[in-house]
Amino acid sequence: MIPQPLFVIGPPHGEVSRVAAVLGCHRDAIFIPELGVALADRVERLLEIFRLADSGIDTGLLRVVAELFYGGQTMDTVQAARDWLQRRIERPTDELLWEIAERVAPRHLVVPDTLSPLRPDLLARLHRYFPDSYWLHVVSHPRVYGAIAAYAYRDHLFVPADFKDHSYDPPVLDPQMAWLRIHGHIDEAFSWRGAALSGRLRAEDLMTDPEEVLWTLCDRFGWSYDENTPGTMLHPERSPFSKYGPPGAVNGLDVEFLRDPAFARKLRPVVSLDGPLEWRKDGAGFGDEVRVLATGYGYR
Repeated sequence: MIPQPLFVIGPPHGEVSRVAAVLGCHRDAIFIPELGVALADRVERLLEIFRLADSGIDTGLLRVVAELFYGGQTMDTVQAARDWLQRRIERPTDELLWEIAERVAPRHLVVPDTLSPLRPDLLARLHRYFPDSYWLHVVSHPRVYGAIAAYAYRDHLFVPADFKDHSYDPPVLDPQMAWLRIHGHIDEAFSWRGAALSGRLRAEDLMTDPEEVLWTLCDRFGWSYDENTPGTMLHPERSPFSKYGPPGAVNGLDVEFLRDPAFARKLRPVVSLDGPLEWRKDGAGFGDEVRVLATGYGYR
């Protein structure tokens, strides 16, 4: 029997990769990059989206296939991974993930996903494909998230529309918009799920009290836990995916994680929902909807 995958979901630049990497260090699990299988229902259409996007969203899937089916991540094995996908062009996309899951069984796949939460229809497809899987919703304080995302997009010529405030002309960069929309999509998706199969994690809690958080999560997912478990799980840098990949398949994870994959305990950041936003020049603060949702997550 192939174990159900665990999807770790949240916004881009929101610590999703780091949380997934830590969980994937458990002896019963394996962490992989983002796959993007929910972007289409057939492999042929998925490959077409990859080509049209021209933004490297296929690199996670290529790295996974190269590593798990061809023994490593090189330019040659990445090409072999492309050929592997071409041979499956007529299949449904969910079969790709199940084939990967079978490859690593009896371990659970831990799959970060920051693409599906961008659109409710993608989350719906992911749920339809994997109705019995586990989902972990990763949140962080909107001020911390906004500062990281604003820095990530500061020099980009193209910034996704969700990361802009369109009440201005021209629109201004404001990641609180994406924070609100993406977490709203995920909260709606969680309403489809049984409580036993879903969970929410504040990234700050993992950074400040990892042993307590990991014990709670392992218990929720039915994974073994003993005194040696934290020492194993808190080394995500040991994964073959916790670094940049070869030419042609470089990323596949949040760049903040790839630049510094090691886990480090941190003091809880002293931040507030009050006051102007550092990434805006007009002195604006958080919108009312953001404040309400953030308060519901326990932020102040």
